[in-house]
Amino acid sequence: MGAFLFYIKNFAIPILVIVILFVSILLLTKRFYNQWLYRLKKKYRVIIQQFLIEIVIHDYDKQELKAKLKDFRKAIPFKRNWCKIIVINEMIRLKKNIKGDKTTIISLLYKSLNLNKYSSKLIHDFRPYKKCIGFYHFQMMKYTKGKHQILPFLNSENDLIQSNATISYIALIDLNQEQLSHVPDKISKLNQIKIMDIFFEIKKDYPKNLDFFLEADKSSLIELGLKIVTYFNNRNASKRIIQLLNYPVESTRIEALIAASKLYLQEAEEPILNKINIYSKKAQIKCYWCLAEIGSHSTTTYIKSSFKHINDPEIQLAAMYCILKIDPILAQNMASCNNEYSKMLQHVKSLWM
Repeated sequence: MGAFLFYIKNFAIPILVIVILFVSILLLTKRFYNQWLYRLKKKYRVIIQQFLIEIVIHDYDKQELKAKLKDFRKAIPFKRNWCKIIVINEMIRLKKNIKGDKTTIISLLYKSLNLNKYSSKLIHDFRPYKKCIGFYHFQMMKYTKGKHQILPFLNSENDLIQSNATISYIALIDLNQEQLSHVPDKISKLNQIKIMDIFFEIKKDYPKNLDFFLEADKSSLIELGLKIVTYFNNRNASKRIIQLLNYPVESTRIEALIAASKLYLQEAEEPILNKINIYSKKAQIKCYWCLAEIGSHSTTTYIKSSFKHINDPEIQLAAMYCILKIDPILAQNMASCNNEYSKMLQHVKSLWM
């Protein structure tokens, strides 16, 4: 026991004290360093912002621009990674707030300062979030040469990497059939929305070369094509949209129903009525919502005759909503003859009308 206490007193306690002191000094040093670095970043961020604004506002010739870039490199610790991050982030921020040819100047600066090499290093980093930052740099700087570096990550097993790689890749390509063949079979709804945002940033008129979307082999591309057609109100694709109501993938059929509804394709009414019974619950509800927009007397006649055979309450509500939208008098007459129908009608009116 005495020997144990001797070792505790003469070895363990001194070592523990030394470790605590070392850790305390380390934490204090790190804190002071972070505070110093924060002030340093703040200082150079102002210099970077002023430089970028000056370059964008003034029209310098080639020689003047080279001289400005040389002075800029000397004015900041450009070789430091944290400094490169600030430069790229400020470029992205400025690019979001300017329009026209000025955005091209920012992209040229990005390449002139060889910042694409830093972004490339991030893409090949082992950490997923670093890769995603690299993808984002290429995307925002419109660095089209970088699409080949992104391509291998389109089939990554990591969902985060695959998702961000897909969005950046589509933002950088020419949106032709050959390049889009590399896009994954499955694109999430969120990513489809992000891709549409990117697409509408670039394109103003309906691009005729994108009609192949609706003929693509991959359901994800077809669904994206349906969104594009709907956005541009392109009724020329109505025949193909109606054909897609029979597509084997349910999510594509539902997207076709949404497109038919938004484009008011009345010619889709009969095909929908012929198929509605073989669809899933989710698709049937979408059918009734679509028919509420494009339906006619044929729809109300069909629903009136088949309503009592609908067993699912959610589908019943959708059907009642459809009748109410097309023929409110018929809906009221049905409700007056049946207490359950009356409750459904009141429910539909309170929620959806």
